[in-house]
Amino acid sequence: MAHPSEPPPHVRGEWTSVQQRRRHLLFSSLSPPSPGTHASPPFPLPSAHAAPFASNGVSPLHDSTEPLLSGERRSSQTQRGGPERTDGGERGERGRRGSPETLNAALKAAGEMVKYAASQWERAASQSESLVAALKVSLEKETVSRRRVEELEAQLTAQEQRMQLEEQRRELEREEEKEKNLLSAEVTSLREQLRSASNLAAEQQL
Repeated sequence: MAHPSEPPPHVRGEWTSVQQRRRHLLFSSLSPPSPGTHASPPFPLPSAHAAPFASNGVSPLHDSTEPLLSGERRSSQTQRGGPERTDGGERGERGRRGSPETLNAALKAAGEMVKYAASQWERAASQSESLVAALKVSLEKETVSRRRVEELEAQLTAQEQRMQLEEQRRELEREEEKEKNLLSAEVTSLREQLRSASNLAAEQQL
């Protein structure tokens, strides 16, 4: 099992080279320069953007170690930030779901819409019932009117038939009157003829 201060296995080789470089720099700065050689600064000159020296005179790690260390910091921050992101995700999920006030307002609005739709449905149903009742009354009136018309037509037909019969009776009466008049005229003529004949016979006897 690796020591807590040691890096992960996939960067252990780079970490070892960095540690060796640090020890070399440290011991070279402590040992005096040999005679006949120019003393070189134990540490590279810091640039304008380089990090300051530590209080013990040891320079910070080389620039090549910064990505490794920054990767470790990001890894640790990622591990530490896991619950925070989870909390943020939960907060985001709650935000997407809406707060209780928003949900209550939405439920209240939905309830109002349902009530309004129910009232409109009841109103439409009431109007439909009124229309159906009015239609029934109209149909009943139409039925009564049709029956009355049929009765009137029957009465008119009967009256027309009576009028026709009356006209036929009158025509028969007129025919009978004509025949009676003809018979009466014939009878009168025959009486006149008989009287004339009797008078003539009486005169001949004298």
